Amino acid sequence: MRNIVISVDESPCSKNAVSWALKNVVRPKEDHVTLLHVAKLVGGNISMLDGSFADYPVIDPMLFSGSIDKVAKENSVEGIHRRVDGFMTGLRKMVQDAGIPEEHTSEAIFPEGTSDNRSVGGCIVSHAEKHNADLVVLGTRGLGSMKGHLMELAGLGSVSDYVVHHTNCPVTVVHPSKSQEAH
Repeated sequence: MRNIVISVDESPCSKNAVSWALKNVVRPKEDHVTLLHVAKLVGGNISMLDGSFADYPVIDPMLFSGSIDKVAKENSVEGIHRRVDGFMTGLRKMVQDAGIPEEHTSEAIFPEGTSDNRSVGGCIVSHAEKHNADLVVLGTRGLGSMKGHLMELAGLGSVSDYVVHHTNCPVTVVHPSKSQEAH
């Protein structure tokens, strides 16, 4: 039985990677599939307007609009679990609909920083090695070489690039479909 790890997040590119893997790689009833999600945490607490600190795991606040309280609630442990459970439910259904038996599936959901390497890519590599993955599948936003290089210079390197260069098993990077690239 092959152990296939599919790295997932809330993006359409991630859903595309799951779909591609189920269609092109996974052998129902023969393979074990792990849906792996690593929450991209920016910090362990945030500074509130009154000068106090709140112990919230914070996902990049630039992704959200609204008040600090709204950002804090959306990014509290409970808020993160709600969002993750929401998109994981859809991915679980995709796996079930592909005929993968429940006993051949698992999920690994942990925040960045809970493995030896604090980056998302490091967590994926660590999980793949610890669980003897035969293949890691992940999506990419497909920024292209120039945008990708600029992101890397800004310290926002590619997760897929990191995984390709640091894991000891084959990695398949699924590029976005043409419709996803247009957005």
